[in-house]
Amino acid sequence: LYPNKQQVNSLNNILNNCRYLYNTQLEYEKYVYEKDIRFANRVELNNLLPDLKILNPNLKGIYAQILQNVNDRVIKSFNGFFNRVNKGQKAGYPRFKNIHRYNSFTYPQDGFKFTSQKKLKISKIGEVNIKLHRMIKGSIKTLTIEKTSTNKWFAVFNIHFDIIIPKRLSN
Repeated sequence: LYPNKQQVNSLNNILNNCRYLYNTQLEYEKYVYEKDIRFANRVELNNLLPDLKILNPNLKGIYAQILQNVNDRVIKSFNGFFNRVNKGQKAGYPRFKNIHRYNSFTYPQDGFKFTSQKKLKISKIGEVNIKLHRMIKGSIKTLTIEKTSTNKWFAVFNIHFDIIIPKRLSN
């Protein structure tokens, strides 16, 4: 991606607020566990979003499915933790993310579309210049926007396409 300065500010704002949400939801999970010896599920975390938007109005400017995907990341981190505990591996309790450990956000279904071969329209950001390294075949399922340590931005697409498996000839 080749965003202009205003779009870079928007992307950084989304990334910072997603990190804030991740850390807030992780803290909530720890609170629920200490109180009730259980963890909050996806529905509970998603139901907290309207209240968190009141506490942090910056969250209102972020596409709603991105925020829900952040909640999914929190759930996934705890699921991975418990899977490692059950297998007897070194578990590594989910940790709070600092600015260097949280570098992407995901549009899980929509909120983005190509307006031309060189422009990607992203919800709440606008049309961003993009260089496609190969043509996209199939239907796009998700878009993950990543920021590198050198402040470059990348669009990572998850694609679904049908593969026709040739039938095996028997002798």
